[in-house]
Amino acid sequence: VIHINFLITTALLYGVMIVGAICRLLTIPYETRIVHFSGLYEAPIPYLAILRQASYVHAFFVLLAWTIERACATVYVADYEKKPRVHISIILNAFLIPCSYAIGYMSVMRKYPKLK
Repeated sequence: VIHINFLITTALLYGVMIVGAICRLLTIPYETRIVHFSGLYEAPIPYLAILRQASYVHAFFVLLAWTIERACATVYVADYEKKPRVHISIILNAFLIPCSYAIGYMSVMRKYPKLK
């Protein structure tokens, strides 16, 4: 039996990975010189790279989300499997998506916060 929170998080991961794969397929003609742009930072290329990088970051962060979800299952061990508690996966996904795309943007555009 697979819990609904796991299914929600995994379905979102699957969707994000599909978007990343589509972005990869759309950048292949540029990389093989079938389609020419005047520079690397022309319109579609950085956006496709950001989406692709964000899908990799999301795949990494989903492991953390699953760990947090399992920790919640441990805390609510008495009735976790009986009550759906979908709000846990919604909160995790609501935090996961913006973080993934922010890190994807920072890695592609090379804009990192300066640490002191």
